[in-house]
Amino acid sequence: MRKFSASLLAISFFIISLCSCSNVSTPDVVAYFTANAKIESNENVVHFTVKSSEDKSISVCFTSEKEVEGLCYHYTNSTLYIEYKGLKCITNSDYMPYFTPVDVVFDTLSSISSLGYEFKKSENEYDVYTGLSKSGGYTFYTDKKTGAILEIIPSYSDCKISFSDINTK
Repeated sequence: MRKFSASLLAISFFIISLCSCSNVSTPDVVAYFTANAKIESNENVVHFTVKSSEDKSISVCFTSEKEVEGLCYHYTNSTLYIEYKGLKCITNSDYMPYFTPVDVVFDTLSSISSLGYEFKKSENEYDVYTGLSKSGGYTFYTDKKTGAILEIIPSYSDCKISFSDINTK
């Protein structure tokens, strides 16, 4: 009788354990999108648009600050195209230092789509991920329902990049 009672107790323990387990399900991270964005670094805030495409090209065009408004960077196949008021320049992707906010956008979005990332936790309406790019580590936050990237915080640069009005189509 004792063995039978012990068996029932063990079975009930496993049933309770299995019922209390839940599978954490997160949507796929959406790495290809267009959005309005904001770079915050120290007391400076600059607005821009970003477009990340499946062909691995990324564009950043500034929309605020009179001095840089209309300045666009297009990164495609390790080539950086810079446009400003009708002037065009072609250079290597290593033209910009790794800690500049524009390079952070290029480097992070490129590594998310090619190198991958790691899920860390869910917080309220966000999922938190970390990744490693050629420049260093970063953390990014996605919308828990859609998988859209909402914010990028690199560990190697003093800036935060936030995305809004995200279009994933």
